[in-house]
Amino acid sequence: MDMMYSKLDESQVDQLSTDIAKYCRLCLIHRGTVDILNEEMLAKLFKLNIELVSTYKLPKKICKFCESTINTFFEQHEKFDKNQWTLFKMMKTLEKTKESLKVSFLFTQIC
Repeated sequence: MDMMYSKLDESQVDQLSTDIAKYCRLCLIHRGTVDILNEEMLAKLFKLNIELVSTYKLPKKICKFCESTINTFFEQHEKFDKNQWTLFKMMKTLEKTKESLKVSFLFTQIC
């Protein structure tokens, strides 16, 4: 593949770079139209552990399909986190209730 690019002149390289920048950063299939460098999208990508390598001049846009997919994954991730926390609180409450029952039972045995 490197051999193929070594035969290009500077204007062809510039044109290819311009063409590459038009692709969706994530799927490389569709034309990117949604900026991924805005705060909201960066926060979602970070939370989903999607790393954006920024040392190269890679496309800065994603397509609507990938945006929708990220939003869906993010919503599910948030739901899963919330559900985990709910289960944790329920278990803590049950443990406290069980302890209270033990203490109550011991107290009735003593009296």
